[in-house]
Amino acid sequence: MKKIKININSNFEWNIESDKDWVNFSKTHGYNNDSVFITINPATDTIITNANIKITSSNLSCDFNIIRDYIHPVYNIGDCYPNTTSPIGVVFDVSEDGKKGKIVAICKENLYSRYSTWYEYVGANEYLDGEDNMKKVIENSSLYEYPAMRYCSKYKDGSWYLPAYLEINIMNARRDVVNAKLKELNAEIINGYYISSTEHGLTQFMTGGYESGTYQIRYFDKKVSMNFVPIRKF
Repeated sequence: MKKIKININSNFEWNIESDKDWVNFSKTHGYNNDSVFITINPATDTIITNANIKITSSNLSCDFNIIRDYIHPVYNIGDCYPNTTSPIGVVFDVSEDGKKGKIVAICKENLYSRYSTWYEYVGANEYLDGEDNMKKVIENSSLYEYPAMRYCSKYKDGSWYLPAYLEINIMNARRDVVNAKLKELNAEIINGYYISSTEHGLTQFMTGGYESGTYQIRYFDKKVSMNFVPIRKF
């Protein structure tokens, strides 16, 4: 929130107003010379917006514009995204400046399906980007034959995907912080093995999870039904 002070020089009654509701005034009318504090509320989206400020007195008027820049939020592991009011996910990976990262979906129940309905190798061998693996499936086969991946691709706004092996690895490594927030939201926590989008040859996919406190790399048959969870980038 930012405040701006302006001085009004007048010999008459005056009024001040704006065409935007994110602009507030310490007073909207007065007499003779006076000062007004203008408060600019922070932006809630990525659009840079203008506000027109108009001052009228007797038969005279003047106006000027204020430009409000978008201040990008900074996130940490375990934060709600995009905010705590209407979260769609919990941050499990984030850039050094906190402005980019990845979130895991807030699921109210376990999601359960298969990697694929048949055996084939499509080159979905990316370890750190499940979105790239999904593109490989679309290019070389059909999402219809990949139930878990298809579900993620249609989840909410369509920007979600099935995580790759190392994305699941990162979620597991930070599961204590992420799970604490998921519990607060009454959502399913990160626990056990999940389907990853990283295939391993013709008949298997690779994933990881904790067994007896130790992280294990495992290879599962593509037709085996398991838990899965959508993730997305921001």
